[in-house]
Amino acid sequence: MRSYIQFQKNQAQVRARKKTEHLQDIRQDTSGRWAYEGEWMECTLDAGERRRVLALVWGLLAAAAASCLVCGCIRGTGMEGCWYVLIPYASSVFAVCFCARHLYAVTAGRGRMWKHRHTKHMLGLEPCLIWGFISSLLCVIGRLALAVFSGGFAGAAATGSTGGSIWFLVLQIISCAAFLAARSLQKKLVWRVAAKSGE
Repeated sequence: MRSYIQFQKNQAQVRARKKTEHLQDIRQDTSGRWAYEGEWMECTLDAGERRRVLALVWGLLAAAAASCLVCGCIRGTGMEGCWYVLIPYASSVFAVCFCARHLYAVTAGRGRMWKHRHTKHMLGLEPCLIWGFISSLLCVIGRLALAVFSGGFAGAAATGSTGGSIWFLVLQIISCAAFLAARSLQKKLVWRVAAKSGE
């Protein structure tokens, strides 16, 4: 038991060191100003192509976000008390938020980022896009399963919610496609180690 506790303490120390490791590259120069002296990463694409790719990724992410937002407002989607539709839907909403956070950091860097920021945001973008795609896909599967369990769309027709159910599926499929296309596009943003700041 003691060895396990010690192991957990060591792991916590390692995680803490990793979180603050990049701060060792921020040093004070002779004029008293603080400057980053660690490695930089730069995008190999020219400025125009980089902006075009980022604009397309932002557009696809906006399409996924709009689809999720509208899905939450549609009547008769089975969102009330149906956990296998509600949980994937909520997960896709969180995925959009995390994707936007990473993509904003990549865009704000204007093709040049500190190495640890590149590791955190650029390398973190693709897993979040995959997360969003899987969540939306599970949402579609869950909604189809709900239709089967509730007697198909005929049951929805009896309550007057057939249109909402179909639109929910269509929008979630659009969300899946948007996440998948954004993942494919962001791979065009190839990065390499650049010269240090000021060189």
